[in-house]
Amino acid sequence: MNELVHVDEIQSGISPNLLVRNWPPAFREWSTKAVRDAFFASPLFPRLLNPDAIKETIARGVSNGQLAYVGKTVGGKYLPFSFERTINTADIEISEEMFIVSKETAQDLTKPEGSAPTLFPAEVGDTRELPKPGTDQTTTYDSAKSRPQTSQQKSELTWAGKIPSQKWMNFYTKVLTKLGVTSDLTLTVKVECRPEGGLSPQKMEEIKSALRELGLDDRID
Repeated sequence: MNELVHVDEIQSGISPNLLVRNWPPAFREWSTKAVRDAFFASPLFPRLLNPDAIKETIARGVSNGQLAYVGKTVGGKYLPFSFERTINTADIEISEEMFIVSKETAQDLTKPEGSAPTLFPAEVGDTRELPKPGTDQTTTYDSAKSRPQTSQQKSELTWAGKIPSQKWMNFYTKVLTKLGVTSDLTLTVKVECRPEGGLSPQKMEEIKSALRELGLDDRID
């Protein structure tokens, strides 16, 4: 039975299937902080009574083999790497340093040496010929150099328009990801907010602090 999630639905817990079905196409790794933020920004996800429910969902997804919980790569390997084993909710860290990866990615990483690798497209919709089983062929792929150039290809794309705040995540997943994660992509954002009653000094400082955490200019008019 398919899970149905409504924008205004409030839940005490969620299934790992919800994360799998709404995985951002551009992400091979999805930081646990970005996962948590999605529940506050995206209409695809319900509101949670307890934010720690995300930790329980990740732990459950790891134990049943739907997700893997990993750290940063060290020497080409994720450390730590937890997949298809019991992990405590308290061991899940919500940060930009820890990630979840899909079942398919985890299985590829745990293949015995010598097995044919699974190649991950550099952008959505990309296709190419894979090495034939049993050969020693090594495939090196550079999306920028390997794509055939045609007279119909455009060298530049520019768009400007207003996006309702509740559609931001949809805009990201449906539009920006189609430009490819390796593209020379620059976003210029203008935020205008006029809440009833105004913004308190505390709220202004919280916003400035969040901007600084993202490495952005914290000047607000």
